[in-house]
Amino acid sequence: MPSMTERLLYLPLSDGAALADRVVLDEATVQRAAGLKGPRQSSYLAGRALLALALRHFYGISQLPELVLEVHGRPRFADPALPDFSLSHSGEALVLLLGDGPLGVDIELHKPRRNLPKLMAAVLGEAERGWLAEQGEASQLASFYRLWTLREAIVKASGRGIAGFSRIAIEPQTRTVRTDEVAGGSLLCAELGSYSLALCLPGADACWPEGFCCDGQGQLAPLPLRLHPGYRLLPPGA
Repeated sequence: MPSMTERLLYLPLSDGAALADRVVLDEATVQRAAGLKGPRQSSYLAGRALLALALRHFYGISQLPELVLEVHGRPRFADPALPDFSLSHSGEALVLLLGDGPLGVDIELHKPRRNLPKLMAAVLGEAERGWLAEQGEASQLASFYRLWTLREAIVKASGRGIAGFSRIAIEPQTRTVRTDEVAGGSLLCAELGSYSLALCLPGADACWPEGFCCDGQGQLAPLPLRLHPGYRLLPPGA
């Protein structure tokens, strides 16, 4: 099997059904999708189809292999020799990060929220709230989602979900993150149109993985991202 180089793929959710018709999904995935309705079914199928396409394109695997759930519900392949992966969707965007794990990815649409001040007070630390206060009004929403996606990427790598938010301290001024959710690594962040995107990667000096836009025909093109400076993920006790 080829080296597990990290790769990032983006798919518009509206192309998910067409892509699902062009890949081979395992029977358990098909049955699971049949039990879902509406948007949940669409996003589930699109994610599994994008995962199947990535495996076929980069690893030569013709059918989506068996998936299992970890203790907190994080999906992974049953075969430990296969790559790690992380999926996220928001609005009309779906992203997949695939490679040598543990990996975490999160994407969030810059959607205005009436309860934003309460959410900031409940989730963000003092340093984060101070940094946000210094941002101009026009960029404050995007800045908030940058911090949010960083958190989500970490807990998706750890598999604990938002239960791990309280164990994460972000210092925007120094671009460092202290947490024992994962054992060190790198945090990368960018914007894709009106979306914020964050990746949690192993290794202290991880670089941006090669990114691809995918369409319903399974065609891949370069992914245009506006990169922001990354954050250093400090190991436990640092």
